[in-house]
Amino acid sequence: MNLIWSVFLMVVLSSNPSLSLEDFRWKNRLLVIFGEEAIDKKLLETQLDEIQERKLIIMRFQNEELVYSTDTLDIKVESFLKLKSKNPRADWMLIGLDGGVKSSGKSGELDLLKTFKRIDSMPMRQSEMRKDGKN
Repeated sequence: MNLIWSVFLMVVLSSNPSLSLEDFRWKNRLLVIFGEEAIDKKLLETQLDEIQERKLIIMRFQNEELVYSTDTLDIKVESFLKLKSKNPRADWMLIGLDGGVKSSGKSGELDLLKTFKRIDSMPMRQSEMRKDGKN
């Protein structure tokens, strides 16, 4: 009986693994925020359709923990902390579908609507909009 229970637990736990930064490549754009950067939650609520349309997930890390996300995810925090260590001066980073840092900035410079415009100017997003008839 213990063997069956052990196998069951292994299957359940392995079917929902934690996601690393690499797991989002070609699936989602990420707006990764480190520290105290304020997020206007009322603005986020009014822009959820815009966020989803752009395949954007917004995450905020503080004290090496995920404290906010627009999606319910089990995240491997270490991979995001490694991203921060490679870009120590950035308080936020916009990650494209290809996994590259497309934009970054200091605390106080983050503007969600400007971020949408930045995303909309990206070639892959332009292609998505043409395909969806939005351009």
